[in-house]
This record gives sequence, structure tokens and C-alpha cells, in this order.
Amino acid sequence: MKPQTFMNLSGEAVRDMASAYNVPPENIIIMYDDISIHTGRLRVKRAGSDGGHNGIKSIIYQLQSDRFPRVKIGVSAPGGEDMKDYVLDELDTDAYQGVKAAPDAALTIVRSGVDAAMQDFNGKSFIPEESK
Repeated sequence: MKPQTFMNLSGEAVRDMASAYNVPPENIIIMYDDISIHTGRLRVKRAGSDGGHNGIKSIIYQLQSDRFPRVKIGVSAPGGEDMKDYVLDELDTDAYQGVKAAPDAALTIVRSGVDAAMQDFNGKSFIPEESK
């Protein structure tokens, strides 16, 4: 599902979908950008806080739970650039490598569980060696 709401209100779309299909939070996988993770890397988590991400804050509020798996896509923090402009700008090639790997992480969660996805994806760079 790709919400058609603004990111800060994405919890409304997730809540509506979860309610319509009777899906508990622990069966909803959320994929999103994270400036605290290096570009081209992923971090899979079972649950947790919003980490300052307004979209995740909205989802936690609307679901009344933080117990949903997530795939965080690293985009690194900007150097001296306005945060809003940075996260709305086009992805650079390195960040796109993490975006391309994120669906595989979600499939691993579905097929093998969160622990397997954490083992397979956390801490690994998806930037090709020749690009580094």
C-alpha cells in the first residue's frame, strides 16, 4: 500500500487499511527513510519509537501501538541543508541502492521472520563496491 496522504498523516491510511482488513500491527511492515542511517544501508527493526520521524509518529498514534516491523532506508543527514528540502529532493544514486534492497528485506520478514531479515540486512551496505 502506498498512502495518498501527506507523510505526516500516513497513520490515517495505515489505520484505515488495518481496520478494513483486520490486520494487527505486528503484521504491518512499514518502509521509510531514516536520516540517522548511512546512505545505502538498511536497518530492520521489530518495533520501537518514532525516532523523530513524523510519519512513524502518526502511524504509532493511529494504531495505538509501536509493535510493527519496519525497514528503515538510510539517507544520511544533510550537511548544512534544510531538512525539509533534503528529504523531499531526488534520491542520489547511493540512496537509491537502499531503496532497491528494501523490498527484499520486507519479503524476508514475510517469509522467514524479522530476526532473519535483521541478520540478512542490518549493517550491510547496498552500494556497489565500484561506486564507493
